[in-house]
Amino acid sequence: MSIRFSRVKAMAQDSAALFLVSGIPTSQEDLDGWSAFDDFAKTRSKDEIITVAVETFEYGEGEPNDATPEEIAYIYMRQSMRPDFIEARTKKTGETAFVIALNK
Repeated sequence: MSIRFSRVKAMAQDSAALFLVSGIPTSQEDLDGWSAFDDFAKTRSKDEIITVAVETFEYGEGEPNDATPEEIAYIYMRQSMRPDFIEARTKKTGETAFVIALNK
């Protein structure tokens, strides 16, 4: 079994946030509840347009399953020990982008 996760870059007019989430986000609802996105959203005004760029990766072999929050924490830990961990040890499986009007 492999785990699937995404590296997300959320961009607004004057700031950006880079963080990891489980699976493949396609809307604000997929990002809500992830502390990095919630912290970023708190600094933005209601209905502000946010551009979201998503890179999806798999770690391990076999059928992919969306990573759990604990597995995301593990990826962060590995990345802190080896900054190129994602590029060196995972397989990039896709890229996408979407735009949201932040609703709080």
